[in-house]
Amino acid sequence: MEWFEALILGLIQGLTEYLPVSSSGHLAIGSALFGIEGEENLAFTIVVHVATVFSALVILWKEIDWIFKGLAMAMLGEPELLILDEPINGLDPSGIVEFRQLLKRLNEEKKITILLSSHILTELQQLATVYGFLSKGRLLEQITAETLHERCTDSVEITVSDVQQYAVFLEEQLSGEGYKVLSDGKIRIVNPKQDIEVYSRLAAEHGIFIRELTRKQASLEAYYMNLKKGGNQGC
Repeated sequence: MEWFEALILGLIQGLTEYLPVSSSGHLAIGSALFGIEGEENLAFTIVVHVATVFSALVILWKEIDWIFKGLAMAMLGEPELLILDEPINGLDPSGIVEFRQLLKRLNEEKKITILLSSHILTELQQLATVYGFLSKGRLLEQITAETLHERCTDSVEITVSDVQQYAVFLEEQLSGEGYKVLSDGKIRIVNPKQDIEVYSRLAAEHGIFIRELTRKQASLEAYYMNLKKGGNQGC
């Protein structure tokens, strides 16, 4: 086995990473082309994979380098506004973390407003202070992260016949529960610590009639899809 044959095959594999050919497929092709069999296969495999990793890192580094150079050029004049469109596409997990930390520093230390467009909602949750939800070129809603957090926090909502009295019993017997009294005889328990049956039993034990009892799980994706369908503002 010639080491340069494996090296060339590995470079080809790395540079064609997005083609529908697996690593084992490249090895099979190489074995057929160069007639590699038996004990030589191990060394052949190692060289192929080392070259693959090297070439893939070269491609990835070009993408990272392009993004950070673009940011550096944008920062030369210390702008008040920085607009980014899908900036983390193509980055690996460590690159995403580094990029997120960079954006936070620019915002906190340089006081730069960053307008970030992305379909990766879970990443936006770690950065955004204000959200603007778009659909078909139309702004559906603009909302602060604080308000969105309130709407999308895990909660239990209870509609009772006497909301004020229920709140008193809630504080007395289930101290530590965070809650908010809403309109129409409804109370929202935020980040509930008990099973839903406990809240139902509390009302029943004190003769308070329950009209509705629901548990809501947080999901930014669900919130957006609900907005898109024209539903109520909630997760």
